[in-house]
Amino acid sequence: GVHGALNLRAFSDRITLLTNGGNLTGPQRRQLADAGVGLDERRVSGLAGPGSQLRSVRFADGGELAVDALLVKTILHQRSGLARDLGASLTEPDDMTGVEAVAVDPMCRTGVPGLFAAGD
Repeated sequence: GVHGALNLRAFSDRITLLTNGGNLTGPQRRQLADAGVGLDERRVSGLAGPGSQLRSVRFADGGELAVDALLVKTILHQRSGLARDLGASLTEPDDMTGVEAVAVDPMCRTGVPGLFAAGD
């Protein structure tokens, strides 16, 4: 998301955030613009290039964006249902990490008495 695109500016002056149809807030748009990060909110329909090489991103409106690389944000979900089965709550994936995790306090306590969670 926005946080990741801003961090990538440390590595390149040619960063564009593709939202795939998602809408950003005014403050998010300003953050990106102030950092020199491009923004494209069109829906992505595919990738193009010879063989397995990536050359461009194709959009549903028929347009294309030439790219040298593509970083795709993924959402990480808990594979084990153990914490949920024991009654612990999970966090919602956020824009910064994209991770669904067991909800804990600063001492790694869950909402279930005697149940602690640490690590990934």
